[in-house]
This record gives sequence, structure tokens and C-alpha cells, in this order.
Amino acid sequence: MKRPTKRTDTQIDLFVALPGTIPTYDQQDTMELPFFSLAKPTPTSRRSSIDYRATDGNTEIHINVTAPESIGVATIWDADILIWAASQLRAALDRGEPTSPTIRVSLYELLRGIGRPTGGDEYRRILKALERLNATFIRTNVRSGRRRDPKGFHWLESYSAPLDENGRSLGIEFTIADWLYKGIVTDRLVLSIDRSYFQLSGGIERWLYRLIRRYSTANTQGYVLPLRFLHETSGTTQRYADFAKELRRTIARQRLPGYWLDLRTQEGVGEVLYFVARDHLAPALPAPEVEANGRKRRKAPAPAPETATDALMETTVEILQPPARPRRKPAAARRGAGEDGVGEGGRGQAGTGQAGTVKGPDAPEAGRPAPRGRRTAEAVAAPAEGAETPTDRPLTADLLDQAVTAAAKPARKPRSTTRGTTGTGAGTPKKPATTRKPRAADAAKGAKPR
Repeated sequence: MKRPTKRTDTQIDLFVALPGTIPTYDQQDTMELPFFSLAKPTPTSRRSSIDYRATDGNTEIHINVTAPESIGVATIWDADILIWAASQLRAALDRGEPTSPTIRVSLYELLRGIGRPTGGDEYRRILKALERLNATFIRTNVRSGRRRDPKGFHWLESYSAPLDENGRSLGIEFTIADWLYKGIVTDRLVLSIDRSYFQLSGGIERWLYRLIRRYSTANTQGYVLPLRFLHETSGTTQRYADFAKELRRTIARQRLPGYWLDLRTQEGVGEVLYFVARDHLAPALPAPEVEANGRKRRKAPAPAPETATDALMETTVEILQPPARPRRKPAAARRGAGEDGVGEGGRGQAGTGQAGTVKGPDAPEAGRPAPRGRRTAEAVAAPAEGAETPTDRPLTADLLDQAVTAAAKPARKPRSTTRGTTGTGAGTPKKPATTRKPRAADAAKGAKPR
């Protein structure tokens, strides 16, 4: 049985970079405190120093970062090289291999390790980054121990990037600061970060992700950081208003890998940044049911929910059935009607096509047939035998439209009695037709009136 490899912190003169893709780690102190400029590495990038002081319990922390004006302060993009070095050293410790603050790597492997293209211009950018890391000088009492011995160091004690006679890179060799090397190897103050961090394009985005990753733990409720605190911790030269505006844009983009951001207001504090891991936002979904053959079990279709149209149709049915209004009986009908409210010959005969009258005190006109196209309340309440009831015939959208149209039309006026009533059993006699007066032209011709 093979025994597990024992971890050692043996230091060698030169550490050759491990090939392939390895997990990405970052040093905790550089993640939390303002050691780098957030401005992009341009000819007009930051030249002023960073001076940060804060109180941590009974200890006052101070950081001072300076660099020659001709070179400028190391940026947060230059820190990618230090992140790559921390990842290499951590991977070597996990494998039990000896380490060294002096690291050698090919330009191609370094560019791949920090997620950058491998074009010809990248050599010049890497060379400028090595120059700024070597020129930036840091004075701090972070991790100075009980003796409170302030430290002064450069991020890179030395570096070299030779080229061959054809201008091709022969590799890069650099030595990181002893303060940084002890924080990685001896104190093991490193945290894993998402590799997509290298794809973040904004300085505040990169700094905010490292800070959030440093503060976040297994808390599922999230954390809150005041915007004033963030402005002071960033070490930026921007005004608070400009910094807050850029931070709001970062929150709106939601591009930080693994975290969800929100801007809130807290009483007595003002605007605060709320952040929580995205894994704690999504609820745990149940595993799909699987049959014995490995296929997903098909679930029964859920019943269709009641729609707004269905509810409106049901409500309309109630509205479209108002009680019938009583009408005054004509004088002739009153004279010819008996006690039972039936006029002479008022009953319709079945099979003759004649309309029958409706009995009862609610009849529209006693002795007269019910007008066509209308039904009284009794007719609606008690349909004829064998007729299709609303329960038997489902209400559809077409029927609803017809009912609404019928209710919106004004009541039809009764037909003129000069043309006679419908049916042969009507009780009202016809009026004699009036003769038309002859026209003047007809009289001249001697035409007889019609």
C-alpha cells in the first residue's frame, strides 16, 4: 500500500511552474486591504501613493504604497501574476513538493494561467506588469507579530524576461517578496477563487470580488457592508459620489462569479451593499422520478386553471337574467279577457305554427301571444320539456357574445296593428285601409282612385 505523500515546506533555490490547469488561490491579506491601484495600466495610470489606516480592535493597521512617477503603482491587473504564483505554491504544497520564492515559467504557461491571450503584444504587457510590481514599495504592519515590526518590501524582489536572437521569449523568472511567500507557504493564508475572476474587466469589479470572497463564509443569510466603509477600504482616489455611482453599475451588471449583489438602505448607516452566495438563493429542487428503465416518469397533466374569461362568462350568466317588468294591458284585451287571463281564441294550437300565450299574472299581455324573440322570467326559469338547458349546453365564447349583443340592443317596438297580428287567433280586429288621394296629374287624365 502506497503511503500518502508527506507535506513539507522545504525550500529550494528555484521552483519550476507545474504544468496544466491547477486550482486558483489568492492571498487573504492582499484580498482585503488596499495594496493595489484600481485604475487600468495606462500611461496616465495612478502615480500617487496609497495611504490607509484603520483600527482592528486594539491594533492600528497602516499601509503605505508608493512607486516612482515614471512607472506608477502596481495595479489590480498586475496582481494576476501574484495570484498565479500563490496558486502554484499552494498546488506544490498539496503534492508535497518543495517550494521556493523564485519561480520560473514560460510566457505561454503564464498567459494561460491568468486567462489572457497568447498574442505578441502580451509579452510587452507582462513586462510592464513585472516592472510595476518590482518598483512598487509597501510599508505595512500587517502580520508583523507581537513585536509589531513594520515591514518594507517590493512585490517582486527581482525579475528577468530574456529573449533569444529572434525576439522570442526564453521564459520568465521572478522572486516574490518574503512577506508574501510566508503568507502563502508558512501561514497558509490563501483562499480559493473562481477562475472566471480573470475575465472581469473593471477595477472595482475585481477589487469587490476579492473583498467579498475574503469576507464570505458559510453564512446563508448574506452580509452587509456600508458604502462608506467600501470607499475607504478600496484606497481609490475617486470622490465618494463617483465611487458610489460606479459601484451601482457593478451591482446592476451582476457579473461577480458566485455572488448576488443588492444595494439597500439601513437606518443610521445609509446605503449598504448586501451580498450572498448564489448557491443560497436557488431552492433545492426535488430529483425527478425515474422508472426502472432509467427514463423520466411522465407526470399526469395538471388541470387547467380557471381563466379570467371563464369567470367573466359565469358572471355574465347571472347578469343576463333580470326579472320581467309588468306591462299595462290594452283596453281591448282587458275587455275580452276572462278571470283566467286568457283572451278569445288565445290558446295556440300545437302543430299550426301559431304562437301560444303565457298564463299567469306576469304575462306581458293577457290574451296576446308572447312576442317573438322574447322570453319572460318564467320561460327562462322553466324551459319547455325536452328543451336544451344551460346546464346541458356549455356556455362558450360565441354564446356569450350573442347574449351580450342581445342585452345591449333596445327593446323592439310592437308591430303596427294596421297589418294585423301574428296568427289567426288574434283578438284585435283589423282597421280598414285608407284610400289614397288622387294626384293632380291623375285627376287631369281622369284616372280613378286606387
